[in-house]
Amino acid sequence: MYEIMQQLRAALNQNDQVECEILDPDLFEGIYSGTRVRVGRDDYLYHSLRSWSDLAQLLDCRLLTPKKVDTHHIGLTLRKLPEENFHTQKETDPKEKYGKNSAFWQINKLEEPAFVHYFAQALENVSLPKRRHILDLGVHRGDEYGLITQLYRQKGLRLPEFVGIDHSQSAIDDAVQKYGSDT
Repeated sequence: MYEIMQQLRAALNQNDQVECEILDPDLFEGIYSGTRVRVGRDDYLYHSLRSWSDLAQLLDCRLLTPKKVDTHHIGLTLRKLPEENFHTQKETDPKEKYGKNSAFWQINKLEEPAFVHYFAQALENVSLPKRRHILDLGVHRGDEYGLITQLYRQKGLRLPEFVGIDHSQSAIDDAVQKYGSDT
């Protein structure tokens, strides 16, 4: 995999996107990346689609939807992500770097499966039913509060006192509009 990473990195230094043809991961089940497999007369090292997706992320690329090439191969396209992102965005008011008019505002953490899974798991690990007060520093637009509310209601629990603090006034205004000022 190291050699593949180096080759793709070199190609991405010259181009905004790179295409490659790989063994179709759907041909095999129950094996791990790096397992030697034979297809016809050719030997391959198997890599799952997850491995290729992880690689794209590590190379700061977007993995486009794979295309079937033939019976045994798919085509992958890795496209460089823009260098400018919400981390590098310059705001006239530094307090609004993550505010309503920022690129960060477009991120909805509650639509990211890994975030929802691990956040819900963390809430369970801290004995969710026993918590009567929750402080959220950097509350942003209140996405976490939305999930907390859902989990408490699902368990038939009384909602805790929730205090959210943020330096972005536009984020606070949005959270208050969504959830009310007494939450």
